[in-house]
Amino acid sequence: MNQKNKWIVAISNTYDYSITLLHLTATVEEAKRYLLNSIEKEKEMSYEMCTRSTENIDEISVNLHHISKSITELSAHACFETYSVEYSAQTVDMIQDVTDIDLI
Repeated sequence: MNQKNKWIVAISNTYDYSITLLHLTATVEEAKRYLLNSIEKEKEMSYEMCTRSTENIDEISVNLHHISKSITELSAHACFETYSVEYSAQTVDMIQDVTDIDLI
């Protein structure tokens, strides 16, 4: 469980309709802590009251691969009076490679 993984962190914010993508190398616990710290930072920076959010590590949603049971995604959220922020961390090796698809 202490193995460091490469994660892509996506932060979707309805305040400015933005999506931010970040790269993180961390253990599962460190990735969860990163999501919680990101929520706390947003709460501190916002002029609005947070009406509900993921409050602790146990509330972070964990999605597992249906066969291997390895973690595919961690997710958390923060809702404010007029906007919300969704946080998602996915391990790089679980993200579909579309290089060979005929859309390029």
